[in-house]
Amino acid sequence: MVETDTTAVRVAGLTKRFGSGEASVLALRGVDLEVRTGELLMLVGPSGCGKTTLISVLAGIMDKTDGALSVLGVDPSAMSVNDRTRWRGEHIGFVFQAFNLMPALTAAENVSIPLLIRNVPQTEALQRARAMLERVELADRADALPEQLSGGQQQRVAIARALVHEPQLVVCDEPTSSLDHETGRHVMEILHGMTRASRRTLIVVTHDARIFGFADRIARMDDGRVVAVEAGAANAVPASPTSAGQELERGRDPHLQVVPTT
Repeated sequence: MVETDTTAVRVAGLTKRFGSGEASVLALRGVDLEVRTGELLMLVGPSGCGKTTLISVLAGIMDKTDGALSVLGVDPSAMSVNDRTRWRGEHIGFVFQAFNLMPALTAAENVSIPLLIRNVPQTEALQRARAMLERVELADRADALPEQLSGGQQQRVAIARALVHEPQLVVCDEPTSSLDHETGRHVMEILHGMTRASRRTLIVVTHDARIFGFADRIARMDDGRVVAVEAGAANAVPASPTSAGQELERGRDPHLQVVPTT
């Protein structure tokens, strides 16, 4: 596959099988997908359709079973364990549904972890972590423990941790599912703004239709395959409240535009 500076991720015929023999499960069944540099792509679909498995393969957490895979110009499945760990630490950021903050560490200490892993001196790592917390509007909570933060604040700490080492690709697994609507929207505004300003690529797995409006494109998955790719509201003319209601009554999501096939 030929990689260009306009394509961050390219997969063709990608498969992932768990187990072996009759008990094996084929979680990805020939995924074809391209993700453009600097875009926000959402992966949507029913539970168990392979969304989290797909981003795990793209991020080098899991090996592929077969198919062509290029992420930021390399195939992470072809790397040694050490090289892949180093590559993830330099180029990939993660935002998880459950926040995954270390409970005994302050917000600033949690954010500094990706830098410490890369052998950045502790003093510098904490300075950069505090600067990133300021960007997510949490400068005054830098010394707070996770249990002292609200869910939305914890997710903003997680976003700061995902971005502090300036990754080229950020993957998010259900980043707003445990948040109320207003908090979830605020979290997405911050995440979207910070990635867009630096032309980072963002892939978001979500069931939350309330945030579809932030997507440049939406890839729909079912049964281990990408079955459709649609333009999101970020590339569409905003629907009026009246027309949006009419579209919902017809069974269409007003935040989506189907990309015509040729």
